[in-house]
Amino acid sequence: MINPHQPDYRNTPASDDRTYGPFLPEDHSAPPAVSVITPYFNAHTHFDETIRCLERQTFQQWEWIIVNDASTDPAAQARLEPLRRSSDPRIRVVDQERNGGPSAARNTGIAESLTEYVFMMDADDLIEPTTIEKSYWFLRSHPHCPWVNGWSVAFGAEEFLWRHGFEEREVFLRTNILTVSALFRKDALLRLGGYDEAFGHGFEDWLFWLKAAEEGLWGATMRDFFYWYRKREKHWDRWKDISNKKRHAALADTLPQRFPKIHAGGFPSFRPQPQLPFDEFEDALPAENLLRKKGKRLVFIIPWMVLGGADKFNLDVVECLTAAGWEVTVVTTRAGDNPWRHEFARFTPEIFVLHDGVHPSRHPLFLRYIIRSRQADAVLMSNSELAHWCLPYLRAHFPRTAFLDYSHMEESYWKNGGYPRYAARAHGLLDANLVSSRHLRDWMIERSGAGPEHFEVINTNIDPARWKRDPAARMRLREEAGVDEDLPVILFAGRICAQKQPEVLARVLRDLRDKGLRFHAWIVGDGEDRAWLADFVARHDLGQRVRLLGSRSQDEMGDLLSAADIFFLPSHWEGIALSIFEAMAMGLAVVGAEVGGQVELVVPETGVLIRRPPDNTIEEIRRYVEAFTPLLNDSSKAREMGARARARIEVEFPLEKMVRKLVQALDRSIEKARQRPLPSPGETAFAHESALRAVEFLRLEQLAEDLWRKAHAANGEGTASTHTTASALGDPLREWNHIHRYIPFQLHRWWHVGWISPLTRSLRVAASRRCYDENLDISTRLRALTKTRYYRAVMRWRKFHWARSLLPRPPVL
Repeated sequence: MINPHQPDYRNTPASDDRTYGPFLPEDHSAPPAVSVITPYFNAHTHFDETIRCLERQTFQQWEWIIVNDASTDPAAQARLEPLRRSSDPRIRVVDQERNGGPSAARNTGIAESLTEYVFMMDADDLIEPTTIEKSYWFLRSHPHCPWVNGWSVAFGAEEFLWRHGFEEREVFLRTNILTVSALFRKDALLRLGGYDEAFGHGFEDWLFWLKAAEEGLWGATMRDFFYWYRKREKHWDRWKDISNKKRHAALADTLPQRFPKIHAGGFPSFRPQPQLPFDEFEDALPAENLLRKKGKRLVFIIPWMVLGGADKFNLDVVECLTAAGWEVTVVTTRAGDNPWRHEFARFTPEIFVLHDGVHPSRHPLFLRYIIRSRQADAVLMSNSELAHWCLPYLRAHFPRTAFLDYSHMEESYWKNGGYPRYAARAHGLLDANLVSSRHLRDWMIERSGAGPEHFEVINTNIDPARWKRDPAARMRLREEAGVDEDLPVILFAGRICAQKQPEVLARVLRDLRDKGLRFHAWIVGDGEDRAWLADFVARHDLGQRVRLLGSRSQDEMGDLLSAADIFFLPSHWEGIALSIFEAMAMGLAVVGAEVGGQVELVVPETGVLIRRPPDNTIEEIRRYVEAFTPLLNDSSKAREMGARARARIEVEFPLEKMVRKLVQALDRSIEKARQRPLPSPGETAFAHESALRAVEFLRLEQLAEDLWRKAHAANGEGTASTHTTASALGDPLREWNHIHRYIPFQLHRWWHVGWISPLTRSLRVAASRRCYDENLDISTRLRALTKTRYYRAVMRWRKFHWARSLLPRPPVL
């Protein structure tokens, strides 16, 4: 899989740098589910790479029809001989008596095919390993879609990424923007009469798309780079129809007469079927695609692939298990852009994003298919709501497969505990409940009623050989920032949101400055509260001390940690923050919150953890200032703590220790599952209904979130996700920012703290004074604001329709 941010056009799907594959079918004689059709005319030069791509496909239940279009080159004919004699019954070579061009060859292949799905693959083009499998499941779960393709990568004489697809409908009236490579329903090809053989040397694919549109058929494009299109020097020379400008212009002039309906504005489009209440899905697998195993197999079900501590742990799991000889398939179950997808693809090609191509009603069936086709020894789930809901369904179908869950931290603000609550209550269906800390183990034991033997602590850990201080980077970054070597640098890294308490972060830095302590602070990260933080830094003249650096890559983070001395993370809640593992491995002293399992990692010799006083932000800030004071007054103390922190990581928390414990847990669970009794017929019969209810619950949850978004958008209040920002409804900092976006409250603030305030000081009531007293925390000030007569009067305006878009919702306190 190509990295779209830094494309490497030499690392093609056939490259030796891609070490995975070939994939082999368990049974070569299994009936094919997809027919791959390849026109072949003197195409031996790059044909070995095409063969390698097909061998590396994760979907192996195919037949391959190679149509030899009367090749004239003896070397090209000789290259087909081993395929003619192949013992693989899936491969057939069909010879044409005369050369008819690609159109005639494809039509011959269609007539010879034995399946209802046909994949067009030219003899010199390449495809990613999951192309056929993802395309097959797209068409299986979208029955009214006639064909599907994906984005393309051009390589060779020209190199670029091609993000165009069938959604750009009317563009096809002017020019062709796609190649023929796609997975088709055979009945759609037959309905259209195949390809126009009169255009055997160019334009046949363009005319096919236009003819399909005229007949009311139109396909879809998946947002994934599937195809590698080889570009040659003088690329169009072999296509005489395309290279002939007069012929091109003459054809374009005839298109309005050939296809009058679409030129009159009747261009069709593909729209996914809506998800209906209790949307039924078939009980039988459409294809088994049994793959032969080389070693132990794990299906890893996670929410997504984004930048974060839990996600870095997921990446470490995939990297380390594949290095240990495991075959790993990754399935993500939440919608998202998955910016780290290419990072996971460095270790396994088997990455499936459910929301990219599988209809939501078929998600349980797809999970079942993946486990069955891979003949998985174990299924490891982490932070996946769908996986938890489908657990009874999957266990009923795979009673001898081990099921494990890994939990990072409890989330009391979300579903009364979040994913650990799901895992705790499902301990009877899990062979192992793995947790990141002793604190979380105890939390889950208390809520599950199960004994401690059901839970095992496996810390996320880190590789100290990879995370170590770089003196050259330290010197370079400090010189660029104008920071002396003896000046302590405080580093914060994390999402700037309610969980990380940016108000506490900002006020601690302000108070340290006001106390006269020398330091410099770097804040790395982005989030919904970054604007407030930037405003605070500007209003309190902290710009000379505090720099907001935004999001940074892993390599940049390593350099920043090398240049820093103290890591600061005043979180409201955590499991054990991976950022603290990284900071300690890099030799930084830690100042943070005593929440979750942090105390299991940060001991007094390596840092200071502050116990958060309940509902008293002022006291919490004071405690942090006291913790920082000796470290900033004597920088040698921070250096000593940092050295002991790295030593603790090297001895107690190396990554290899985590991997060893995880592999042991997997092996024990696999052995336990093999001895498990088979489910009763009643359990199996109810399994399908439980999966159906799971899909319906998630549909209703998504519907509720969509309605929540629309309601807030109608009020001008943003459209953040209820899952990622559920605590925002009761987060004082968010509420304060939210209210003060509105003109009436901006005027109120200006009146009380602006130039006119000294004239009105005697007229203010106590509540109004407390609203803008910056010695008070945001919660206290917000409560004071809601008690003012001004606030109550403004809120009464909400009953007028014209004022609703100007006013915020009442805060939840």
